[in-house]
Amino acid sequence: MWRFMVGVNTAEGVFLLDSFSFSWFGRALVLLLSLLCLFTTVPTITGLYCVCGFHYRGAILFFFLFFFFFFFFWRIPTG
Repeated sequence: MWRFMVGVNTAEGVFLLDSFSFSWFGRALVLLLSLLCLFTTVPTITGLYCVCGFHYRGAILFFFLFFFFFFFFWRIPTG
């Protein structure tokens, strides 16, 4: 099944919000954040990036969206 994750760039590192770690409301919120990352300029402003994956037999296989957003939208805070 599909699972959506949103990564947040913090001072301590990257924190991942996994849609399957929450109730149905939390999953909807993470899905909304994922769509925001996909279709807006939110990643360039806030440091959010979207990770899409596929859960299969206990393993998560990440797809090109992670690399796309990592290389094209990732912004390191300059202070």
